[in-house]
Parts: sequence; C-alpha cells; structure tokens
Amino acid sequence: MRADKQRGFTLMEMLVAITLLGMLLAMLYSGLRLGIASAEAAEERIQQVSRIRVTQQFLRAQFSRIQPVTWKYDGNVGVVFEGDFNRIQFVAPMPGYVGEGGPHLQLIELVSGENGMALIFDHRVAHPEFEGDVEPDTDREPILLLDGIEDAHFSYLGLDDRNEPDDWTDSWDQPGHYPLLVRLEVEMQEGAGVMWPVLTVAPLIDPRALNTARLSRLNFGPRPND
Repeated sequence: MRADKQRGFTLMEMLVAITLLGMLLAMLYSGLRLGIASAEAAEERIQQVSRIRVTQQFLRAQFSRIQPVTWKYDGNVGVVFEGDFNRIQFVAPMPGYVGEGGPHLQLIELVSGENGMALIFDHRVAHPEFEGDVEPDTDREPILLLDGIEDAHFSYLGLDDRNEPDDWTDSWDQPGHYPLLVRLEVEMQEGAGVMWPVLTVAPLIDPRALNTARLSRLNFGPRPND
C-alpha cells in the first residue's frame, strides 16, 4: 500500500510570501499617494489659473469703465483718479454681483499677505452730495483678488507736451487728465506653476459722461506712513 503524503508550506516559504506581499502593498500605497498628490497639484494649478483669468477679466472690465468724475477741493478742480506703483483709485460702475449699482470709488492695491503679496479690492459708494472723507466700512473686509505674488506693480502711459505717447511711468500725477493705458505686471512666487500675462487696459473715457458734482476729498483716507 502506498500512503499519500500531504506536504504544507515551510516557515521559510511563508516568510518569503509575506515579504513579497508587503513589498507589493507598499508599492501600491506609494503609487496611490503619488496619484493623489499629482491630482491635488493639478487641481490647485487649475484653480490658480482660473483665479488669474477671473481676476484679469474683472480688472479689465473695471479699468475700461472708469468714469471721468471731477471734484473740487480748496478751490482746485481735479479728476478722481490716482495711481502709483502699488495702488490705483478711480470711479467706475460696480457689477451687480459685487455690490449695489451706480458709481463707486474703487481701490485696487498690492499689500503684504499671509502668502506673499496680495492684490485686494475695496469700494465705496460715490454719492454726488458727498462731503468729507470716505470712512472705511469696518463691517466688510477688502476682497482678495489674488495672492501668492512675488512682485507686482502698476504703470501708466500718458501723452507728452506734443500730444504723443510718453514713456511708461510708475505714478500718475496729472490731476486733470486720465492715462491712455493702465498696466499691471505680476510675478508669481517660485513654484506656483502659473504665469500672469501682462494686463494692459485702455480706459474708455466718454466725455459726455463727465460728472461735475462737487466731491470733497473723495478717498480711502491717508496711506500708511503718510
């Protein structure tokens, strides 16, 4: 008679199998983590690109709709438009999804933020009967348009004495005139993976829309260190 012998796995074979299974699971886990990280990075980049696109669309719309509002202060007549390398202030209609309609004094400014420099937007209603400074609205924080900025600045193009395009300048100090072009250049932080296309907008000033209401010192208050 021949007895069938049943042979099981040895301890060494079990250890080898467990080791191979552990290596396989580790490879699968690493691949899964890499896939999740790649998906999150791609989603973050898409969101950043979308934010840059939306910010550019908003700024282009607001800059192109600047209104030639004048004000009188201490006997001098000026235009409500101020600009330097890190801020620009003007009057333009507000889009309905941001605030109530009508002309608003609008401020777009570059400030220090938690993630590098930040581009913010603030606004106040420009009432024709307005007298005095526009006080900040403590119940509303400025709107964050874009952050993660390494460096940025505004510049302006006007006319020279011969009514020909002049050189670009980092500040606008011609109270009776508007610039031909407004430009915003932005350099994103290293590793952002996105770029800011240079934004250049021509204000579409309509002289018939001139508002001669007396607006006394229509502004957002003194700047820091003034």
